[in-house]
Amino acid sequence: MLLALLSCGILRAEETKFFSNPVFAHDWADPDVWQGDDGNFYTFSTAGAKYSGGQAKFLWSEDRIRWDTIPDYVWTLETLSQIKKYGDNIWAPQVVKVKNQWLMYLSCYTSESKSAIVVLKLNSETFPTKDGLHGPWTFHSVLTQSSVSKINDTIDPFVVEDPETGKVWMFFGGVGRGHRV
Repeated sequence: MLLALLSCGILRAEETKFFSNPVFAHDWADPDVWQGDDGNFYTFSTAGAKYSGGQAKFLWSEDRIRWDTIPDYVWTLETLSQIKKYGDNIWAPQVVKVKNQWLMYLSCYTSESKSAIVVLKLNSETFPTKDGLHGPWTFHSVLTQSSVSKINDTIDPFVVEDPETGKVWMFFGGVGRGHRV
């Protein structure tokens, strides 16, 4: 019996994969991680939005342990200029496929009364695109602004599509009176 228990323990130890944290030893706050249509995993973060002069970078991984940057820029400087109209800082991204369209939701923040959530889109139904590119993502629209909704600190979007009804829901953080958006 003891031999059987020892052999089970040895077998489990051999199956265990060890890695050290952090898996990406850089500033990578507010990350979003998703699986692309190619089966690889991707991440984007608040720090990713600041990468390389504001042109932003994704990271990718086959196993969610070893991460590398992608040489493509996430967006063009023109798109960055459109985003910055709604806030000086870009925070807490979320990338999600909604109704066969890849979308990126971003918090744009200058102050509690000047904050917004914008959405970018990938001009392809696949991520990465059929030619292997990861962008550029283009400005699509502004979804909500604190100056209009009167909800201060309009930040941290989270979007989900209900698999049964197909309805798309967005939840976000804010300070102030409760509102339905």
